[in-house]
Amino acid sequence: MDAAITFTPHEHTPLRKLQQTPRELLEESLANLVTSWPPEKASQVTRMGFYQGPTSIAYLFFHLSKSHSQLKIHGRTPSAWFQDYFDSAPAPDVDETSFGIASEYYCHLALEAAHTQDAAPFLHKVQTLQLNHVQEVLLGSAGLLVLLRFVKANVPSATDKIDDAIDTVITHINTSSWLFHGREFTGVVHGNIGIIAQVCLSGGASAMAGPLSTFLDLQQEDGNWHSTTDRKHEHMQWCHGVPGCVISLLAIKKYFLGEPLAGRIQAAIEKGQRLIFEKGIVKKEPCLCHGVTGNALALDTSERNHLLSFATPSAVAKGEWEASSDPAGLYCGEAGRAWVWSMLDGGRKGFPGYTDV
Repeated sequence: MDAAITFTPHEHTPLRKLQQTPRELLEESLANLVTSWPPEKASQVTRMGFYQGPTSIAYLFFHLSKSHSQLKIHGRTPSAWFQDYFDSAPAPDVDETSFGIASEYYCHLALEAAHTQDAAPFLHKVQTLQLNHVQEVLLGSAGLLVLLRFVKANVPSATDKIDDAIDTVITHINTSSWLFHGREFTGVVHGNIGIIAQVCLSGGASAMAGPLSTFLDLQQEDGNWHSTTDRKHEHMQWCHGVPGCVISLLAIKKYFLGEPLAGRIQAAIEKGQRLIFEKGIVKKEPCLCHGVTGNALALDTSERNHLLSFATPSAVAKGEWEASSDPAGLYCGEAGRAWVWSMLDGGRKGFPGYTDV
């Protein structure tokens, strides 16, 4: 059976506005996070790198320690909270089978490199890693590009060696099949647009015109993309479906300016944005991966804020949502909502661990 988009109908006009400042929303969200999911409790969640668990929360506080260094949450700075969450998740055993944004082992290594300014341990593991048949973002080579870009952005002294590693990964991706469990996925997490976006953002856009053209051909009349090329599942979330596709296209369109693809990219973005605004308030708990919080990041300011008004701490507290499996972490819980409020308050711009590192 085809997957249905379960969304909450909403009044499109007048556009709703946020009733609190981004700073107020950020402070409330972070207070909820450290109170309801302190480090010792967060460490009991299944650890999945930047996706969920204490390392994902440490990633949030790492960035807040730079963008909001003087902010106090229960009297403590983001740097102090970073250390607590990072220390609550000691380095796991080596896992050579997955190395994307949900790899606890490689994400922990990358975050440690950024924190200590010593990229050598991370680079050593990457340089000896045997890349495999998985190219997607969550577990595979495209996700490794995210981690390499993250370390490069935070450890400038390692730039040359990281660039060499990036070139190796891109070459592997370009000469490998992009199937995941035998299927051709289209979306961000397991699919082609996630791979295309990471290759482009990592310096390999020149080889992506063909795959990107094929991807654009797959957009449906209503603006969505089926989750795979062989099934007609239509989701409405970052991981599968049009929100992640639009967020990706917004991030990479700069690489194709003046080329024949430019107009098609912009048309696909606008078509997708219309559908997201109409059906982007899904019934799942507001979060980055599969909720209204992530969907909102595909829209421009006024429409984005309209959707985000359904994801404020007071709106989430009403409990009118399908509960998240990880109510604390970056992609599925409170940490992700805090990221968005910090972004609106002058912090990092973009989707964490994906278009922004």
